[in-house]
Amino acid sequence: MNMKIISRLIAITIIGFFNFEGYGQYDWKSVNLQGMGFVTGINIHPTQPNVVYARTDVGGTYKWDQANDAWIAVTDGQVDYGNEGTALDVNHQDWVYILVSSNKSELYKSTDGGTNWVKNSTFPSIYSNANGNYRWSNNKLVVDQNNDGRNIYFASRKNGLIKSNDWGVTWIILTANLPTGDNEASFFWGQSFVAIDKSSGNSTTNSQTLYVGVQGYGVYKSTDEGMNWSLLPGGPAVTNKPVSVAISIYGKLHVTYSTTDDEYANGKHHDIFICIKL
Repeated sequence: MNMKIISRLIAITIIGFFNFEGYGQYDWKSVNLQGMGFVTGINIHPTQPNVVYARTDVGGTYKWDQANDAWIAVTDGQVDYGNEGTALDVNHQDWVYILVSSNKSELYKSTDGGTNWVKNSTFPSIYSNANGNYRWSNNKLVVDQNNDGRNIYFASRKNGLIKSNDWGVTWIILTANLPTGDNEASFFWGQSFVAIDKSSGNSTTNSQTLYVGVQGYGVYKSTDEGMNWSLLPGGPAVTNKPVSVAISIYGKLHVTYSTTDDEYANGKHHDIFICIKL
């Protein structure tokens, strides 16, 4: 995995969510995690700016320690090293979910900010691969910020969109008009991300509007919590692959696409570009 692609996606995601005035003054450089593998995603708590988690493909999950100016491994000795998704619950400051995998997915939850982890015994046994292609897509695991964080979604590589409406106690697979995604050989690209428009719900109502990136098809939208889906018109050719997503503070949908599996392949560089749904 090329580290430049990670840096670009992280920058795109951050800029998509926040309006930085004069952000060009920042110096971008590599971060010393003292770990192994590639950093495939970061999660910043929306109301606690110094609460930040980084996931890696084979090196575990890390949390930023503001007091000591360092990244701390929070899953070593408790959880498998491959992390394919991290989700923070804004309603409960210390609740964190992670989806770990080698070939089979396992969902873990921490209620104390990553100190201790408990395996979810009801999460379905589906295919997952934290070290597979498009492991840098963002985000595959999300928590609805509305209605006390009841709804949790996971966009899987092979089995479709997984949903819980009771904080992870029970799970269903959403399949109505939503493809599971193209798969090539054993890569299982499937669904690359799921995004929630929090403006479509409130403190007592689940968010209604969701978006899912589906390899080989495009971006799908639901306005009823995932029960029905339709393909967004006007997107790039299906040969371009949706990778990451962000919904801005102005309600605009930003999606990054890639023209190939890696930024550099077959002796040349390939483009990553952004599409904005107005």
